[in-house]
Amino acid sequence: MRVLRKCFSREGVPQVLVTDNGSQFCAAELKTWLDNIGCRHLRKTPPCSNGAAEKFVTTVKSAIASANPRKIVELEILLDNFLLQYRNAAHATIKESPAKLFKARSLRSSLRWVDSSDVVYFRGNDLRPSRGIITRRISQAMVEITDLTDATVHRRQIDQIHFNETSTLTEDLAEVT
Repeated sequence: MRVLRKCFSREGVPQVLVTDNGSQFCAAELKTWLDNIGCRHLRKTPPCSNGAAEKFVTTVKSAIASANPRKIVELEILLDNFLLQYRNAAHATIKESPAKLFKARSLRSSLRWVDSSDVVYFRGNDLRPSRGIITRRISQAMVEITDLTDATVHRRQIDQIHFNETSTLTEDLAEVT
């Protein structure tokens, strides 16, 4: 009931709550509480296995295993960050993010939205630090960067580049020429 109460405080009390026949949903106390707040309770048999849901659970378990959190707090932070990224990422089949489908908007995240012509620092193919210009956004997390020293084009994840906050594009081009 505590989790339902928190959910209802954020989203409002639904007219109908549909659950499976789990023992936690069959308690008389839950039925009384739902009746008192004006919510009808329907219990349905659990559906057949859902391959997409099982794949998602496997993905979450893989993310947890790779991060290897040692404390509950680390696990909670990992899950929150993972879910934010997952909810903002466009689905491969439908080309929309879960947040866009559910809330009709993208969720604001700490990932910086980059524009073309942002000057950045990144590691080139030879692992040397390089300066470049973002020339194209490939996806929400991937950009194309043109190296200012040799004009080669690189693809990098946004979290693997450092933004040059102080200088302008014209200052950086003047240094190269």
